[in-house]
Amino acid sequence: MEILEGCLLPFAQDHMAPGWFLYQDNSPVHKSKLMMGRTVNLSNGGKAHLPGCFVLNNVLLVKVPPMSPDLNVIENLWAYVKAKLRGKDFHTKVDFWFYIRKVWSTIRPAILHELVDSVPKRLNEMILAKGGPIEY
Repeated sequence: MEILEGCLLPFAQDHMAPGWFLYQDNSPVHKSKLMMGRTVNLSNGGKAHLPGCFVLNNVLLVKVPPMSPDLNVIENLWAYVKAKLRGKDFHTKVDFWFYIRKVWSTIRPAILHELVDSVPKRLNEMILAKGGPIEY
């Protein structure tokens, strides 16, 4: 919620067209009651839906099939980082985190743009594959 409200929404306001959609994976954090909303039982026996952070902030979500790493561009970024770290020798956790941050800081904006721009194609391929695996 802090990242959404403190970083993503201000960025979207300044840089994205109205009606943008947020792709989120099926991480438990992303699907939490805080983010997605919840239904509560009322004392009169009825039920009420309490909206989550996404609804309260007018964030439109892309519905993602469970276990769909082919659609998740962060998986491609992690593969890039892992490839850059291959062959490095880490003696401590501090060394490990130092190198991850160093590699992460070298990711060019063009790589990020290519990955984001690939999402519509990935979604179309997933639809054609009826939710099956695709080539990403």
